[in-house]
Amino acid sequence: MKKSLRRTLIALAVIAALAYLGAKLYVHRRADLALRELSYAMRDVARVDYKDLDTGLDGTLTLEQVTLHPVRIQGEMYVQSLTLDAGGLDDLFQARHLLEEGQLPRSLVLRLQGLRLNFNSALFRRLQEWTGSMLVGTPLDALACGGVDHLGANEYSDMGYPYLAADAHLKLSRGRDQQAVLLSWDVNTADIARIRGEAVLRATEPPLTLGTVDDLRLNLGSMDLRYQDQGYFDARNYYCAAQRNDAVPAFLDDHMRAVAKYLRDRGAVPSPALLAGYRRLISAPGNEIHLALRPASPVPLTKLPDMTGERIMAALAPGVAVNGQALADTSIEWVEPVPQVAAKHEQAQTPHKARYYPADPSAVGELVGSFARITTFDGDVHEGLIQEAGGARVTLQRRYQGGDMSYGVDRADIKSLAVYRQTPLPAPLRPKPEKEAGTSDADTAANPQQAQPSSAGDEDRGGEGKDSGAVAEPAPETPPDAE
Repeated sequence: MKKSLRRTLIALAVIAALAYLGAKLYVHRRADLALRELSYAMRDVARVDYKDLDTGLDGTLTLEQVTLHPVRIQGEMYVQSLTLDAGGLDDLFQARHLLEEGQLPRSLVLRLQGLRLNFNSALFRRLQEWTGSMLVGTPLDALACGGVDHLGANEYSDMGYPYLAADAHLKLSRGRDQQAVLLSWDVNTADIARIRGEAVLRATEPPLTLGTVDDLRLNLGSMDLRYQDQGYFDARNYYCAAQRNDAVPAFLDDHMRAVAKYLRDRGAVPSPALLAGYRRLISAPGNEIHLALRPASPVPLTKLPDMTGERIMAALAPGVAVNGQALADTSIEWVEPVPQVAAKHEQAQTPHKARYYPADPSAVGELVGSFARITTFDGDVHEGLIQEAGGARVTLQRRYQGGDMSYGVDRADIKSLAVYRQTPLPAPLRPKPEKEAGTSDADTAANPQQAQPSSAGDEDRGGEGKDSGAVAEPAPETPPDAE
C-alpha cells in the first residue's frame, strides 16, 4: 500500500513537471510569435532587438538585453531587463487581443531595469524636448550659471553624468466601468532623482479606448507627483559655482534672483513661499517636493495648452509641500510678460566657459572652496571640492551615491594641482617654472621674466594666450548606447 502510494505521488510529480514544461514551451512559443508580430508592426517607428526571452505561468514576460533603435532619430536606448506583467497568464494573452482591438487591458505593469541612454544622442535631446526639459533637471537649471546658458551632454559629463541610467516601474489599471484609468510610475535615475506619482484620467466620452488615449480625449481627475533629488542639484550647484569662480551660496543667491526674473519676464510672480520652497529643494541632496492636483471638476487635457497660467492654476488647485511641510502660500501673481527677444539678447552676452587651470601645490591652502583635480606621484587622480588644507593633508569633498563623501590626500604626495574656474589663476598661485639646465638662481633673479609667465594679458584674454596655463580636458569616457 505504501509502495503504491509512493509510486502514485511520483507519477503525479512527473506529470506535473511535464505539464509545467509543456505549458512553459507553449507560452514561450506564443509570446515569441507575438513579439515578432509586434516588431513587424513597429518597423516604421523603431527596431527592437533582444538577446533572451523568458515567460512565466504567472503572466509575466521578460526580455533580456533589449535595444531600441528609432528609425528616424539617431541614438539607441538600452535596457538590461524589461518585464511585462498582466497579472495572470490568461490576462497576458487577453491583453494582446484587447490592444489589437483598440481596447485597454484591465491591468498592465512594465518594469525596466538598467535603462541606459547617452546624453549626446539625438534621441535624448528629442525626449528632453518632449518633456519640456524635465527628463533631467528643469528648464531653470542654467540660470546664473556663469558662461553656460544650457545644460547638455558636455555639461552633464563635467558634472559626473556620462549617460542617463535609470530603473522604472510603470502601471496601468483600468476601471471596471471602462471610464477611467489609474496611471502610476516610479522612476529612479542614478544619482539624479527619484520621481514617483499617480494620475487618474477619465474619458471625455466613455468608453475608454486606445483611440481616446491617443487623441488625448481625457480629463484629469487628480494627480500626485513626488520629486526627490538624489544629487543632481548638488552637482549642478558645484558645477555652476565653478563656472562663475564663486562659492555655492553666492551662486544660489544669484540663481534665485535669475529664476524670479525669468518667471517675471514670462508673466508669473510666485509667492515668497514658493520661491523659498524651490531654494530648499535645490540646496541639498535628499530634499523632496510633492505636488498634488485636486481639481474641483475633471480638467480636459486638450484645453490646457489654450488656457492662461491663471486659469490653469485655478482649475488644477495645486498644493505644494517640500520635505513633507506644506507651503502656506502657493499663489502666483500674473503680470504682463516681457517680449522674449530682449531676454535672448541678454543671454547671448556670456563669458568664457570654465576649465581646469594649473595651480602651485604649495598654494593649496589659499584655494579652499575651489573644485580641484589633484594628481599624485603614483599617478592617482582625485577630484573634489577643497574643504581643508591647513595641515599635512588636503581634504576633498565630492558627490557620491546621492550624498557627500570627504577623504584626504597627503600634501607630500601631490605632484600637480589644477583648479576648475572661469579665468586663469593669479600669477602667485600658478605653478613655479622649472629651472633650465645650467641656469643658476642668480640668473633667474636677474631675468624675472623667466621665473614666471606674464599674467595680465592672458587673463584679459580669458586664458586663451600661450601662458594661460589651461589644462586640456580629456574626452569623457562615455559608454556606447548598448554593449
